[in-house]
Amino acid sequence: MAGSVWYPQVNLALKTLIPTIVKVYNRDNKLVSVRTLIRTPESEFEIETFPSVSIFPYDERFAQFRYLDGKVLVSKDIEEGTAIIEDTAKPYSLFYQIEFWARFEQDIDQMIMMWNSSFARYNTIVVTDTSGISRTCFMRLIRMNKLDTIEKRDERLFHRVYSYEIWVELDEVTQEEVPIALTREINIKEV
Repeated sequence: MAGSVWYPQVNLALKTLIPTIVKVYNRDNKLVSVRTLIRTPESEFEIETFPSVSIFPYDERFAQFRYLDGKVLVSKDIEEGTAIIEDTAKPYSLFYQIEFWARFEQDIDQMIMMWNSSFARYNTIVVTDTSGISRTCFMRLIRMNKLDTIEKRDERLFHRVYSYEIWVELDEVTQEEVPIALTREINIKEV
């Protein structure tokens, strides 16, 4: 059985990757990773630590244009005259918001500069699938928004939102053993 990539696998990959890229200077003028957390729709969300990055998975769609219906050959045993086949993987696009939060403009500038230096409009991320195999997933920037606000007591909150589409596959299919033809006869007629 092959492995799938879905929200838990992408969440873990992003939560692991982002702190290696997004850093700010601390009081000792040393670069340190920012706090990274996953937003969930079932809980109330409030940023308590600044600067930080939040990851929010918000939608999925079946990717019909990447789907090839049919069976795939997994392996064959010539001596036994059998083959192992399975259905093709089901492609999906997962949609994510990666949000950058800071109280100071220099922090948001540093975070965005580091993120944009590492991630172009089209990129890939390495994700470990449900069977433990590393896979590379395509990641496309859909849009970027600047949502700065003034909070209570005239405190400014710097907030950037990047929306991404990430290509994944569901591949939890059962394999089946089928017989294969080992010899073939070709009749040639002279014309």
